[in-house]
Amino acid sequence: MLSGATRDNGRCAGACRFTLTLAAQAAGCDSALLTVCESAGTPCSRHNSGVLTAVAHEHARTLGTQLVGVSLADTYGCPGCADEPTMTLELVRNRSLTTHRYNVGAAPAPLHDADAFMQGVLDALDKCVSSADVVVDATCKTP
Repeated sequence: MLSGATRDNGRCAGACRFTLTLAAQAAGCDSALLTVCESAGTPCSRHNSGVLTAVAHEHARTLGTQLVGVSLADTYGCPGCADEPTMTLELVRNRSLTTHRYNVGAAPAPLHDADAFMQGVLDALDKCVSSADVVVDATCKTP
């Protein structure tokens, strides 16, 4: 299953670190929590939540299942070396958590679909706009 993602904009002013966490709830339902911080180690300014749709619940598992047995590196390229935004994708495969880091927009081929899914959920929660993948809570706050 896809369990989380962090998009880090490196050295920036304002919201720099976006951490998305997916957590299984009742059958066919996953919570999605986006935490927005200025940088690592600073107080976070926003905590937006929502619930994955039934289709997205299944899609998150299908994407994870497709990656079982696929050899994946921990790091691809030189993420953030030139202060580019980076993405860290978290997967639970065979009951083990794995993390994979790369520059935003440069997801390796095996992670392309999982990256697109997680970026979509992250963006919906950041903008407080429900989508086909996530229903955003009414308490959502935009920047």
